[in-house]
Amino acid sequence: MFAGWPSHVRIPVKVGQKEVDPRRLPFACITIGTAGVRVPIEKVVLENVDTRKELTGQLGKFFGADHPDYPFGGDEKRRALSMAILELPPGRYRLKLVEFTPEGVGTNTLTLTLADENTFRFTVKPGCVNYVGSVVFSADWALVTTGGVWSGSTLEKRIDSRATVEHTGRRDQKWAAKLIPCLATLPSQESPFGAL
Repeated sequence: MFAGWPSHVRIPVKVGQKEVDPRRLPFACITIGTAGVRVPIEKVVLENVDTRKELTGQLGKFFGADHPDYPFGGDEKRRALSMAILELPPGRYRLKLVEFTPEGVGTNTLTLTLADENTFRFTVKPGCVNYVGSVVFSADWALVTTGGVWSGSTLEKRIDSRATVEHTGRRDQKWAAKLIPCLATLPSQESPFGAL
């Protein structure tokens, strides 16, 4: 269906960008929240529901001082928010996993998989910026930043986590347009999680 489409998703815009070629649409904006702590996103992995092809959006290992290429901030519930903006062909997708790079001694990356296929599905509609909503992760982040759990002589990352979906498309649209002015001039719509 999408022959020749690369397995790595392109990041179409960066914080502060004022212009973008609308022929690059559609984009998908997915907000990822972490309850109680700010944890940089390394990558997101999506699966095309129809073709079962995996696509990886590499967002970067570090915040780049305090200025990443993707929007980040917080909300009134004291959660850190980061927005992955991805250039995707139209179709049906599922968010499969999110990989973080926690800050702290002895940490590498932390991969949190999303097992419930239906909850984390969404549709990318053509010709617009699709605001998908938020996935909020709750975990023992203190355990994450200290490196994991000792099991015998090996350090393992057995982190209990929970992911919930929130329909935040309108909020996300305002937030993204404020930080990336070119998004305000493009057609947009909500394409929420779970609505295929």
